[in-house]
Amino acid sequence: MRTRLGLIAGASAASVAATYVCQRESFADKHHQQHTRNHHLHMLLRQVAARADPLLSDPPSLLHRFGSRWRKYATEAETTDMQQKRGELIKTLHAMGSKELSEECVVGLARVVGEVERCVNKVRAQASRRASEVPWADVMGDAQLVPACGGPPIPHRDALGGRLVLVYFTAGWCGPCRRFSPKLLHLYSYLKGKGDADGARGGESDGEAAFEVMMVSWDGSEEARRAYANAMRMPWLALPLAADELASELSLRYNVKHIPTLVVLELDAESNEARVLSVEGREELELAAAGEPAAEW
Repeated sequence: MRTRLGLIAGASAASVAATYVCQRESFADKHHQQHTRNHHLHMLLRQVAARADPLLSDPPSLLHRFGSRWRKYATEAETTDMQQKRGELIKTLHAMGSKELSEECVVGLARVVGEVERCVNKVRAQASRRASEVPWADVMGDAQLVPACGGPPIPHRDALGGRLVLVYFTAGWCGPCRRFSPKLLHLYSYLKGKGDADGARGGESDGEAAFEVMMVSWDGSEEARRAYANAMRMPWLALPLAADELASELSLRYNVKHIPTLVVLELDAESNEARVLSVEGREELELAAAGEPAAEW
C-alpha cells in the first residue's frame, strides 16, 4: 500500500513538474516574442524618426541648400500646405511622448512623415521647375567668375560665351567630391590640350577649346573653397562664395540633390541662353572613365 501511494505521489510530482516546465517554457516563449516585438518596434521607430528629423528644421533640409531662393518660386498655397503638414508632424511626435509604444503609433507616425516628405518634395520640384524657366542671362546678370585657385575676376560672358560649360557643384568637405575631382581634372586637361592642338593646326584662333568648368561651391567660406581648389590644383573658374544667392539659385535651377553634381550646358556666343545637355554629367563621366561609351556631349 505504501509502495502504491509512493508511486502515485511520484507520478503526481512528475505531472506537476511537467506542467510547471511547460508553463515556464510558455512564459519564456511569450517573453521572447514580446522582446522581439518591442525590438522590432524600436528599430522601426528609429527609422521613421531618422526620416522625420530633416523635416523638422525650418526650412526642411531638402530646401535648406537653396537658401531663401526657393521661397521666391514656391506659391503661397504650397508653402502654407507644407507648414500645416509639418505642424501635424510636430503634434504627432508630442502626442507619442505620452503614449505607450505600439505598432499603431509607429505606423501612424510613418504615415504623417510620408505626407510631409511628399509635400516638401512637391514644393522643391515646383520651385525648381519655375526657377529653370528664368532666362540664363537674367539669372547670371553681371556676375563675375574667378580662377578657382585665385586671380582677377572675369565677366561670365567673356569666360563662358559660346562654350560647352560644365557647372560643377562640389565642396571640400565632401569625400565623393574629392574622389571625383581628379577625374574631372583629367577631362579638363585633355580637352584643353586638344584645343591647343586644334589651334596649332589652324582651328580656334586662340588655340583654346570651346570648353570651360564653372565651380559652384557648397563650402562654408571662401577660404575653405580656395583651400580645396589649391589642394586639387583646379585650373578652372569658380563662382565666388560672396555670390551665395546666385549659387543657391543655380542649385535650385538644376534641382541639385547631392554633390558632386555636374550639369552640362551649351551657351550661345553672348552667354544669353544656356541649353541643358545633361544633368548627369558626373555619372556619364564616371562611366567614360570606366571604359563605357562616352556621353554624346
